[in-house]
Amino acid sequence: MSGHHGVWLRWIVRGLRKDGNIVTVATLATSRQHPIVAEIEAEADVNVRLLYFPWRSRDAKLSKLFRLSINEIRYWRLYRTMFIKARRSAFIDAVFLPYLDYCTNAISLFGSPFSDTPWSAVIMRPAFHHRAIKASVKSRCLDAVKELLFFRLLLHRTLLAVFALDELLVVYVGEKSEQRAKRLEYLADPVEISRTVTKEEARKLYRIPDEAFVVLVYGALSLRKGIDTLLEAIKSERIPKKLHLLLVGEQDHDVKTLLGAVNPLIGQRIHQFDSYVSAEEEYAAFMSADYVWMGYRNHLQMSAVLVQAGKIGVPIIACADGLIGKLTQKYGNGVVLPARDNSSVVKTLLDIIDSPDKVSGFMENGKRAYEKHDVDNAVASIIRVLRSQSVDRDLHCNSASS
Repeated sequence: MSGHHGVWLRWIVRGLRKDGNIVTVATLATSRQHPIVAEIEAEADVNVRLLYFPWRSRDAKLSKLFRLSINEIRYWRLYRTMFIKARRSAFIDAVFLPYLDYCTNAISLFGSPFSDTPWSAVIMRPAFHHRAIKASVKSRCLDAVKELLFFRLLLHRTLLAVFALDELLVVYVGEKSEQRAKRLEYLADPVEISRTVTKEEARKLYRIPDEAFVVLVYGALSLRKGIDTLLEAIKSERIPKKLHLLLVGEQDHDVKTLLGAVNPLIGQRIHQFDSYVSAEEEYAAFMSADYVWMGYRNHLQMSAVLVQAGKIGVPIIACADGLIGKLTQKYGNGVVLPARDNSSVVKTLLDIIDSPDKVSGFMENGKRAYEKHDVDNAVASIIRVLRSQSVDRDLHCNSASS
């Protein structure tokens, strides 16, 4: 369970319980140690049960395409196993997948793993339409195939609806097929803001000087977030010493190794919180920041970090590719990097430090753009769809997550 999968699970389970439903959470055995799963388990009563299933990763030596294809089939089989086990002890009215992307193509090819039970899902990472909507200049050889499979999935007879976090995908499908668009709904990527501390208190928590200019990198920290380019840039003699980096989130091996190479800066201009982040610590991280770094590599999809920064009112430094760049340009809540090379990053950092007059505009634009990205609204939309197939009996919802 990585990234924001855990908080999605928490929101959905709490929303369904509050609505009076009986909920089964089916997830991987490895997720049992995740703080949010442990929290759900501790809160569980007769209306909530958790089922755990084993999962073993395949050999990393396989090609990426082959490994992803095999994993989709394995997830399809896993979901079928989850469903069969859950149905043995309780009637299942509907199934909800918080993350369809694990087996979108497999379900399109082989049908639903949930027999004749109605199902719904959230899809977070489709990118086959990005070149067409000018969110990316890259054309990938499988885009046409993935689009065909996705359009096929939308016609599956037991599908209630697919929720997309990408509003441009919903527009794209609607323009190409009104029939398929009826099964696709835009879901404003929800975030939950725990407004607990002031900026001064937040900086004390992370031991950051009041006078520092802080750039935050937040989330599951890997090199895909462009941390190596950012670290190289702040070592430039052109960058003033008041610029500090705040790295908040669990680091992978590559990031730990990278930070080891700049060890003298740790605690002076680089502040890190390498751990699971609570809601209060998350809010404090954004409150500490002057800008949020989103100069990511090969990240074409929507990002909850983009929404969090917007709602809290922190400008962003965005990559030009994908939805992050396109939406930043559309809403004007930050600056867009023309490229991710060292000179471009240094120039961008110098520009934002020297342009404090632009910050208030970026802040207001972000708050206005993402004000409706609310957890209660998102959960209510999901429950509405799940209930749409069950009028005369109570809804028992099996939620599969991994």
